[in-house]
Amino acid sequence: MNSKELVKVSVALWVPLTWYALASSRSLYRWLYPEGNSLVNSGYIEGNPLDRAVYSALIAAGLLILFKRKIDWSNLIRANAWILLLFIYMGLSIFWSEFRDVSFKRLIKAAGDLIMVLVVLTEINALHSVSTLLKRCFYVYLPLSIIMIKYFRTIGVAWSRDGMEEMWVGVSTHKNVLGEVCMISAIFLIWNMTRDRSWKNIFVNLIFISMSLWLLNGSNTSHSSTSIFVFLIGVLMLVSFYFMRSSIEHLRRNIIIFVFICGFLVIISQLTLAAFTNKTLLSASVEASGRDMTFTGRTELWTDMLNIASENPVLGVGYGSFWIGDVSNNLWEKHPWKPEQGHNGYIDVYVELGLVGIFILAGVIICAFKNIMKGNLIDFDVFRLRIIFLTMILFHNITESSFLRGTHNLWFIFLLVVVSAPRTFQPQICRSGNV
Repeated sequence: MNSKELVKVSVALWVPLTWYALASSRSLYRWLYPEGNSLVNSGYIEGNPLDRAVYSALIAAGLLILFKRKIDWSNLIRANAWILLLFIYMGLSIFWSEFRDVSFKRLIKAAGDLIMVLVVLTEINALHSVSTLLKRCFYVYLPLSIIMIKYFRTIGVAWSRDGMEEMWVGVSTHKNVLGEVCMISAIFLIWNMTRDRSWKNIFVNLIFISMSLWLLNGSNTSHSSTSIFVFLIGVLMLVSFYFMRSSIEHLRRNIIIFVFICGFLVIISQLTLAAFTNKTLLSASVEASGRDMTFTGRTELWTDMLNIASENPVLGVGYGSFWIGDVSNNLWEKHPWKPEQGHNGYIDVYVELGLVGIFILAGVIICAFKNIMKGNLIDFDVFRLRIIFLTMILFHNITESSFLRGTHNLWFIFLLVVVSAPRTFQPQICRSGNV
């Protein structure tokens, strides 16, 4: 078997790649009409025909690819029972949604991410397909964002409402989206560099890691603090797992010890700060990130959302029926910055799906951690990438929101690491480029 045969991937990979590229940047409509970023209320409800046609075509292509493949569907369903239960409950919640059409459309988009992920993971060499998809996207996304910021500033740069803060968006629509992609790309490229230590691979990865970090740092007046913080968590985990590699059989014990050490350091730091500065560790950390204790207005928003959620605490208001401009709630009147998501993925799930949704999501996460831990003796590099991505997304959803959000780049990555498919991430030889 020659080296060329080892790196072949199916042409079908272009379908999920197109989906993920749009999710990471901006929809086709916003590419063609950049001024379409400011949607009126009717736009939130009715959607956009062009984007609907594009996403529908990609979903249809993804389903066709999956039906042509010889997949053990019964085994696949059993392995992903919690994820299937989550989507079933999301569908059922439409019945008590006040905006059923909107909820249904958003459910189709969220399910579209699952279809695209299954196309990737059911490739003959799933690990190489995942790696290829991410590299193809990042190798275009990063330099193109820099070009947009430097030379096409009407597209690559946005400004705050008062016009005082410059916000880099690159090929995306917001600094937070740019930050999300850059934190994922930086961790992935560092991981990829540690797997293949050839000079060529190291050189290429260092170039794109530098691009990721430069974009992640943002402009002088605005950057995504959450993405920077989560990136640092990812780096810490990468380094920690690197030193654990020699004792894989004791990984569980090492992780427990690591958690206890972190807890001890947190306690010592808290006592030191309290003794010398009269500050809490939380307040000091928040101030160091350039934010106030309201997390830039987030805590007030969370309080209002929890008050609304208390009216339907068990079942929620229905999937996809809460953030529809200011049609379904009056939060835009109370918060002039007009939030379009709750800036906390867990609260967003609670509002829309209630305690039942939170319970099912917890089941998905716990099941995913168990499945990932089982794979650490098979391929340690794959194990650490999956568990790091999952942990990063869980932390990211504390002050941002990506759970259950169709065509969101982190929802795609989340499904990519939690879904268990036949031969998922197992290194196998791909002998042809056929679907």
